Amino acid sequence: MPISRNNHYVPQFYLEKWGSNKKIWKYALLVPNENVPMWTSSSIKHTASQDNLYVRWYDGVEIDDFEQFFGSEFENKAKQSIDKAVSGERLSMDDWHNMIDFVGAQIVRTPAFYQKMRPIIRNAMKQALEESVEKLQKIEDISVLKAANHKIQSSFDQELIPIQYVDEGESNISGFVDVRFETVEGKSTWLWAMRHLIKEPLKQLHNHKWSIITTEVPIPTSDDPVICLNYYSENDYNFDGGWMQKGTEIICPISPYKILYTQVGVRHEPRIWYTKDQSAVFKKMIVEHAFREVYAMDQDPEVCVIRPRIINQELFVTEKREVDGWYQTYIDGESTMLKSKHQIIKNEDNLE
Repeated sequence: MPISRNNHYVPQFYLEKWGSNKKIWKYALLVPNENVPMWTSSSIKHTASQDNLYVRWYDGVEIDDFEQFFGSEFENKAKQSIDKAVSGERLSMDDWHNMIDFVGAQIVRTPAFYQKMRPIIRNAMKQALEESVEKLQKIEDISVLKAANHKIQSSFDQELIPIQYVDEGESNISGFVDVRFETVEGKSTWLWAMRHLIKEPLKQLHNHKWSIITTEVPIPTSDDPVICLNYYSENDYNFDGGWMQKGTEIICPISPYKILYTQVGVRHEPRIWYTKDQSAVFKKMIVEHAFREVYAMDQDPEVCVIRPRIINQELFVTEKREVDGWYQTYIDGESTMLKSKHQIIKNEDNLE
């Protein structure tokens, strides 16, 4: 079966809610010069996607198990449920379950989340490595040391972490040996974080009471559509809310007039209707929360006012170079460190 290389971090079926004739209006928040149109009509097939975003190496071959996993376990199950929610049909428990799972997966699968998680992942890796080195330092027998290293290294491999152990032989200190752990922070650590979060923490989203909000005016969506909001007042709020943090509001637009919504620790009615002014508040937050692109039904001039785009040739070129080189960087710096012990994700059982 051919590898799926055009990997969507926001699913096509989702974007189609804002599109028409397989096109969607896109507002780019970073452009190289002022001659770029404010809005462009973009093919949904090539919107919110990146070549080889989830493709990885396993036992010497390329695989797209993450892309297939997102499709089979989240997108395919949520599509019909979201369609029902958008059309106002009665929702079953399975429908709510499917949509909440979709929100959880959508939180972690975007480049925006990767950028946000990088320092957290870095600290987690550093701590894990330090704990491993500490264990090895207590072992004096070389044969036992190598066996212990193999066990530690295998546990990392099972979590998709690119890590390798280098035995540098006897130390200058009598009775000791020198060892070195090497790792790379990048794509593999993001895949590991996604798998870890989907396995348990994001399942906590099912503990909340969810609602469907209907807006009076159309709202856009973005390349980072799920918002974890801490709201204190109209001029005092942030997007640093926690999935289990009491009071945090989790917001995911599912169509131009529907929002999947919950507030941690608070029970709202299952169906909520927002006025024009209330809808405008959500619209503002959706645009402010976007990472690099906003998507809408039409060329909405209010979006450009809410968040003026950045015109910066150097920054645009730098980011484009990083995106274009994402997969090659992974191959050069990570794939050679990955062993053949990786677990391929095919269904939810693999995550347990």
